[in-house]
Amino acid sequence: MGRGPVELDRILDGERRKRVAAYPDVTVGEPERRDATVSANHMLSSGFGNLLNNAVQHNDGDPTVAVRTTVDERERLARVTVADDGPGVSEDQREGLFDRAPPGSSSSDTGVGLYLVDVLTAEYGGDVWVEDSDLGGAAFVVALSLADES
Repeated sequence: MGRGPVELDRILDGERRKRVAAYPDVTVGEPERRDATVSANHMLSSGFGNLLNNAVQHNDGDPTVAVRTTVDERERLARVTVADDGPGVSEDQREGLFDRAPPGSSSSDTGVGLYLVDVLTAEYGGDVWVEDSDLGGAAFVVALSLADES
């Protein structure tokens, strides 16, 4: 799977718009523009789409989702955080969270979404992890290398 420069704002804005249209009762905050270009490919949108879907689908009531991007020029990284106000992910649930659920497992989730995010992020030379959200739920953080400026 090849990589090239991908405009992060364009991907995040497109995926955010899809969720707003699909889930009218959900508040998905508009991310700040950072004009970051990362080293990835067209599949990056699937990764962020999965994170946004998880934030909505694993949340009772009227979910609120925030998408934040920070850029660290010294480390040549862009970090995107998808945070929600849902129940969060407990410490004991975090182990194996990005593993693919085996066929026939008792999990009600297919286990493919977060696995895909992990595989894509690794393919791009990045990292993904979950932490507590300042909104009260979970915050999934994706760190990606900034694309070369050539």
